[in-house]
This record gives sequence, structure tokens and C-alpha cells, in this order.
Amino acid sequence: MLLDDTGTTCPPRSPRHRKKRQQRRLMTALIRTFEADERVVLLGPDPLLRMVIEAHFRITPSIATCQLLVESTSLTVIAVPDRLWHKPDPMKRLLEAKRRLAQLGRNCFLLPQSALEHARENADLAYRMLEAILTGIPCQDQAPCSAALHDPFGCMANYLATGSPCAGHRL
Repeated sequence: MLLDDTGTTCPPRSPRHRKKRQQRRLMTALIRTFEADERVVLLGPDPLLRMVIEAHFRITPSIATCQLLVESTSLTVIAVPDRLWHKPDPMKRLLEAKRRLAQLGRNCFLLPQSALEHARENADLAYRMLEAILTGIPCQDQAPCSAALHDPFGCMANYLATGSPCAGHRL
């Protein structure tokens, strides 16, 4: 039971509050991961991606999006909570949104929360993740993934961060 300053009980947090808190944590992880690199200019959330995501989901998932300008190339990075990364249905929808953005001419990458948390603490890891994204090579041979419904760049980032291959989906 939670008590406020007056000693009365606080109302329980709603799922919406938890979702907003998760989005803030993911956005902070995105910003801290990429802000240290002098080649990266953070442009903020991508409104086009938000519209595409809302078209593919009944309820907007607790993801964080950030548009980056790297060496005159615009990229959109989506931070995906681990609980969604390991579920096939949300990942299928996120990959469909990514494909839609590609059709509109936008580069988009999905990164799992666990990889971002490791990269936030390790500047070398963040640099290697950004290099892999810029070169356009997902390093499939380095990051074998048993799941067809994952972004290869996200699996590679997870592999770089944890040293183990992507675990695939958990039901």
C-alpha cells in the first residue's frame, strides 16, 4: 500500500501511467545511446512513424521513437520494450510498420530495450551499433536469430550488447 505525504493511501497507478513511464525510460535510453556521437543530430520523435504505428495497432504500444540525422541521412530508430520484442504479434505489426516506412522512403530500425540499456552504459557498443546501421549490414552471420519476426539490426544489437544470440519469441 502506498501512502502520500498526508498519510492517506494513494490510488494505484493505471496501465496508462506505466506505459508513459516505459516510453520515457526508452526515450531516455535512445537519447543517451546516440547523443555522445558527434555525427548524430537528434531530431526528436518521428510524427510519420506515429501515424503509421497508429494505423497498425488498435492501442499504441509503449515504444519510443527518435529520428536521427547521421551524415546527412535521416534514420528513425524505434526502441521496443523486451516484453514486446519477444512476442510474435506485436513484432509482426512493428515490422509491417517498418516496411510501410521503407515504402515511404524512410530508413527505420527496431532496437530491443536490453540492447539500448547496455549501449547506454558502453560508448563503444553504441558506436558499433551505429556503424552497423550506417553501413547497412545487419551482420546476420554474427547474430543468428531463431525468429523470423525480428529486425536483423535489432538482433545484431542484442548480440553485441549481451554476447548471446537473440532468443526468439516467447509466448
